[in-house]
Amino acid sequence: FLYFIGVALHFDLYPGGNMQISGQRKKQRGATKPPSTSNDQRGVATESTPAARDTAPPPPGAAGAGPTRHQERLSAVAVANTPVGLPTAPTPAAPIAPVSVPDPAAPFTVDALLQHVTAPMSSEPEPPYTAAPGPKGDGHIRMMEPALAAAATVPFGSIARDGGAQLLHVLNKFGFAVVADVLQQEELAAVERMWADDLRSIVDVGSCKDEEAVKALLEDPVHRWPMNKLPLGTKFASDWGLPQGKAAWHCRAHPNVRATFAAVFGDDRLCTGMDNVFFSNVPSVPGSNAAQLSRLWPHADQNSAVKPSGRFECYQGVLYIWPATEDTSATVVWPRSHTLVYPQLMQRGSFKRHFCMLSGSEHADFARNARRVTVHPGGLLLWNSRTVHQGWPGGARLAFPICHEPASRRDHNALARKQQVVLDGMPTTHWASLGEVHRVASKDSGPLTADGITIRHAAHTICVDSSGALKREVLQFL
Repeated sequence: FLYFIGVALHFDLYPGGNMQISGQRKKQRGATKPPSTSNDQRGVATESTPAARDTAPPPPGAAGAGPTRHQERLSAVAVANTPVGLPTAPTPAAPIAPVSVPDPAAPFTVDALLQHVTAPMSSEPEPPYTAAPGPKGDGHIRMMEPALAAAATVPFGSIARDGGAQLLHVLNKFGFAVVADVLQQEELAAVERMWADDLRSIVDVGSCKDEEAVKALLEDPVHRWPMNKLPLGTKFASDWGLPQGKAAWHCRAHPNVRATFAAVFGDDRLCTGMDNVFFSNVPSVPGSNAAQLSRLWPHADQNSAVKPSGRFECYQGVLYIWPATEDTSATVVWPRSHTLVYPQLMQRGSFKRHFCMLSGSEHADFARNARRVTVHPGGLLLWNSRTVHQGWPGGARLAFPICHEPASRRDHNALARKQQVVLDGMPTTHWASLGEVHRVASKDSGPLTADGITIRHAAHTICVDSSGALKREVLQFL
């Protein structure tokens, strides 16, 4: 009898005993669980590339990891065993949780990107990306922050040491990478001389009316070329046979360039794309791009609905002869868009070819999260063809778009198309395996005259022998 009275008094004085603990746990089991740590906070991602291999998520207690079950139990027991009626320390107010969708820019901050690139690869799914709607229009794109640019840069020399492992890791994580020092200083000067020869080759000296103007132009065609009066193409140097000229082929066939792509694919049997040349001799004005607005046309160059190439891993690049800086033209990339943005882009299912534009309502997101990439002379900017990107016109530029793919992807029909493209002096899209003529190429190859100077479609003739057939040194790369 006295025993039962003691038990009753115990629970009267200390309702936080075992009965209260049991009730507290029931409440906890029925309560809403706190949101789990996102993939981005843990710094993990899914990449459908060969380098996305098995690694575990952060261990409990590591930076970014949530509380362990043991820690949760200890917390519950501590709360449950607080005697009711005794003074307790006031509980600090919990921060108000946001009720809107997560900030779409969160995975794209510099800190988040730097954490992401150092985290191990994982097979866990990416968190869904939600665009922040905004108005369509021109926008300003910032230069890439130095810390992010450094994390995305891979020395060319590392490829020989690790077989391209570091390069592939950065490509998988960011969707782009900069391979530094692919060409050395003396080679850069040689390419510029070749480009000068290509420009000289399209000047029809015999048809020119102004001998003095022709003489001045031929002395330094790279810096004196009248781009407005004698345009080399509509957007790029796409006409007059220049995409099949001496400089373009030297860059495509350069051993270091091919070694870079061979390391990415693990295959040195490659075929090459024959894209346009990026050239502008408009002088760069210091500070002119600091707040410049430019037309936004963010896009990915891969459509997963196109079979079979839509399922390929494809990497395209630009080899810079002149630097890309804050005062020059440059390439813009959206880091991590190949995994966070591209899947949503493909869900629309409205694209017919390998050119997929973001909607106008996503331009604000692109302008906020994309960056112009700094590339030193001789550097090769590479990006996954699923990465959202665009060009940025803002000053001088001499650079050569380059893409190599495993030759096993290219069929006989594509090879025949590519041979004809070279003979015609036309550019292709970046895809090395398809041989599709680029849409910006002019179909009118007739001569053009301005201010007594006549130019013609002729730069591609260096690819043809005296019999009119393609040279073997060109055929081997197609």
